[in-house]
Amino acid sequence: MKGVCGLFIVGALAAYPATASHLRSVKGEAGDGCVCTRELELNCGIDNITYSNHCERRCKGMPLKHQGPCTEEEMKNAGVVNPTALPQIEEPYVDFLGPAPTSDDSVPPTEGASGVEDDNRRQLLDALKTEEDKRKEEELRNTKEGEEASEKEGENGEETKKKEETDSRRGRHTGPPPKRVVCPCPKNLKPSCGDDGVTYANPCTRECAGAKLKHDGPCSKSE
Repeated sequence: MKGVCGLFIVGALAAYPATASHLRSVKGEAGDGCVCTRELELNCGIDNITYSNHCERRCKGMPLKHQGPCTEEEMKNAGVVNPTALPQIEEPYVDFLGPAPTSDDSVPPTEGASGVEDDNRRQLLDALKTEEDKRKEEELRNTKEGEEASEKEGENGEETKKKEETDSRRGRHTGPPPKRVVCPCPKNLKPSCGDDGVTYANPCTRECAGAKLKHDGPCSKSE
């Protein structure tokens, strides 16, 4: 008979819309009311009674025996509590003002869990900082950024210097680009190689660029 009644209760609960907007007041063990949702998450307390959700069971002050409804065998001992004969089961986190969380967040954040404590500590330290602390941090950050910029600029300058030395050894023009000079040169083709490693179409264009003759003919790739 008890088994039939239990099935009837389960069916009635399943038929009720399990949304967080439907709340009900559950009378607690000490007579205090708990605001619980009508979410259906059947679980069996150590008193061998099936509760509609964890909030309702916790409100009664009853520890969890297992997830899901009590079995017919357990329901024969409904109301009988024997904690010593039960396995140790981790109690899911329950908010009495809302539905029981999903399995992904069933355990409340604890010390060192998923970096939550570190984030909280950083937020607390930021809140305790004075204006003087913040000013010093800003100065330190600006100094560090300035040093990094100077170091990068030094590296770039060293690379530019090495390139200029290499170009100078190869006879190429170094330093600022020469001013462009327009010379009335003929268009005849008589290639020559300047001392700057550039091949000119004819002696006029080479002399106009201010380069001396290195040899007749085009410059080689090594030049």
